[in-house]
Amino acid sequence: MIDLRPTAVEESWEARAPWIMNFLQALGEREPWSIHDDELVQDELIRMGRVLDDRGIDTLLANTDDFLSLTSRLPAPTAIYLCTQLEERRPGSMLNAFVRAVQNVSEDGDADDDGRIYRDRIVMLYRFSIISELFHQDKIEYFASILARVTEAHGGLREA
Repeated sequence: MIDLRPTAVEESWEARAPWIMNFLQALGEREPWSIHDDELVQDELIRMGRVLDDRGIDTLLANTDDFLSLTSRLPAPTAIYLCTQLEERRPGSMLNAFVRAVQNVSEDGDADDDGRIYRDRIVMLYRFSIISELFHQDKIEYFASILARVTEAHGGLREA
């Protein structure tokens, strides 16, 4: 089982910038991690079972769009495991995936789905501390502005 307790990086930021950590926690609490009777999700879970060996994971990680689509629908521990594998095999990939997810949030697309994918990315970044990459002093204002812009574009935080 993956340990989701706060890390030293997260605890440090809770002390230094609690509003950011509270915001990220609020996003996580509103994310429906459980899988309901959704055939698409079930199909992807079956596919997931076929790719969990090392060679299969490498194949899955080679296609970032498939990877993002799949992890946005998986339970948090499985998604975090895959994201951890991606980051170990290709350092910096999760930061790039976060940027790509934010850039793909558009007014023309399905805002709810795009917003959910965005929230998935940010919650996963938070939970396994890849977020520390975003929190160098020279990047914090940029990151905060992305959070504010995308959240506002999708109507703010809504109750599930």
